[in-house]
Amino acid sequence: YIEPKVHPALIMCTSGTSGIPKGAMLTEANIMTNVSDIIGYFSINETDSILISRPLYHCAVLTGEFITSLIKGVKIRFYSGGFNPVIVLKILKEHRITAFCGTPTLLSMISKFKRKTDEDFLKHICISGECMSLETAQLISKAFPKADIYHVYGLTEASPRVSFLPPHMFDKYGDFVGLPLRSVSLKIVSPDGRSAETNEVGTLWVKGDNVMQGYYNNPQKTSEVLKDGWLCTGDLALFNKEGLLKIKGRADDLIIKAGMNIYPQEIEGALKSDSRVRELFVYGHNDEKNGVQIVLNIVGEFV
Repeated sequence: YIEPKVHPALIMCTSGTSGIPKGAMLTEANIMTNVSDIIGYFSINETDSILISRPLYHCAVLTGEFITSLIKGVKIRFYSGGFNPVIVLKILKEHRITAFCGTPTLLSMISKFKRKTDEDFLKHICISGECMSLETAQLISKAFPKADIYHVYGLTEASPRVSFLPPHMFDKYGDFVGLPLRSVSLKIVSPDGRSAETNEVGTLWVKGDNVMQGYYNNPQKTSEVLKDGWLCTGDLALFNKEGLLKIKGRADDLIIKAGMNIYPQEIEGALKSDSRVRELFVYGHNDEKNGVQIVLNIVGEFV
């Protein structure tokens, strides 16, 4: 174990793809830098009320919802029940909640249950946690036409917020996660180690005062992801010609079939545009006879 230079304020666990928890050591400066950046663009204030429906041990919830709301003077209400879009929508309506954060899956399901006659109570929506297709973004936007919708991206190791898409760009670029926060620098590195060109997919690296000190009691893993002040996210991404960031998926989820790079999240996004689909999971399977196969596990109402 290597003693960190500054005592961490939090050790937040993240499993990544291995399933073995890694404790990201975050300092007070890490957290407050990130909160300050979030406050700079998330336009909630003391007139708002927020419903927090996810556990506080998720860094995005702790930083982007709870601490940010405390500083802004927002009225906070908690929902600690299981995943139930119907109940969440009921609470949002009953208590006239004005701000809500959730995953594309949860918000798309809430959008499907929301009636056209329902009052447009939500003013601020923040979406994170999964890759989102443009079709899903448009579904949410249509259900909540009067809300400012932010599509954001982050990871625990960065406290966690890294980028955000401003609401005025959501209708056109809803599947992008936007621009880096003011304290954050981004770069995309191609597989051959050079800086990726416009619309070229590579691995996303992050730098800023929000980046963790390292993994608790795990110097080997720390050295794998932290290099010269840069954090390797392990996510595949690209910048478009407008300089907006788009996450394509995890590098270790990539399916290579017949020399083609296939991103499971894109397939999932396309299938989720079908209203009959409730849940799905796409992955690659190496078949000894037929090579790499794309496997789709789908739950839905197809009868």
